[in-house]
Amino acid sequence: MKKLLIISLVMSLTSAATFADWNPGTAAKWVQLPDLTPNGIDVNATTPYILADDFLCVSTDLITDIHIWGSWLEDRVPTNAAGLEDPANVGFRLSIHSDIPAVIDPANGAVLEPSRPGEMLWQQAFLPGTFAVRPYATVDPGEGWYDPADQAYIWPADKTVWQYNFLIDPITAFLQKGTADAPIVYWLDVSANPAEATPGTAPYMFGWKTSVDHWNDDASWWNSSLESWNELRYPSNHPYAGQSMDLAFVITPEPASIGLLTLGALALIRRRREV
Repeated sequence: MKKLLIISLVMSLTSAATFADWNPGTAAKWVQLPDLTPNGIDVNATTPYILADDFLCVSTDLITDIHIWGSWLEDRVPTNAAGLEDPANVGFRLSIHSDIPAVIDPANGAVLEPSRPGEMLWQQAFLPGTFAVRPYATVDPGEGWYDPADQAYIWPADKTVWQYNFLIDPITAFLQKGTADAPIVYWLDVSANPAEATPGTAPYMFGWKTSVDHWNDDASWWNSSLESWNELRYPSNHPYAGQSMDLAFVITPEPASIGLLTLGALALIRRRREV
């Protein structure tokens, strides 16, 4: 009976968040809102690209919800088996990494090496049907698209901004371990693998949306042609040319007590199994 009560408690804490959208003003652990102006950019995050941005952890708890914003190049959304547009017909791989801090020249404070993702600490693949997506905003007259490998910047490239919402089972969720007195920097990595396009047509391309909520160093990008991560900066023909680029995402839940309560409940279940 106690086990059933504990499981019910865990489910009650997490079921309300299942596939839930996130709206500004809702409590969260970390928020970087999307740039919904014509200066906003969708950075190519389509396999083999991986994009990453850092965030600060100041409480020890589970990461059970991750929300990102993005758009499809030329608003070409993947189609499903019935031939209908289906923005959920894409797979994602999310991961969390440790932080490799920037290397600073002590003589003049110049950045010799930018910070970047380190050791992979957690990852999960999300197949179609395991996450939720909704149209979030329309940007007129359009927003840009950026491919960091060839530094190609296209404007206007698309108008529709989508919000993708990922729920993570507490059993497999990442336990972040920062505290207010000893904060920890982590990196969120995102890569999209859209459904194949009709033969003879261009592939579907997903871009992770930029944010003007700047924190710490630049976001980073990587693909299979690189040996290391590269920093993301706005392209030369953009109004923010050369400035640091950040990406739009939210990590929930908050307050931390929710995650700790869930973790405590799971610990009780494990303890009862061992007895």
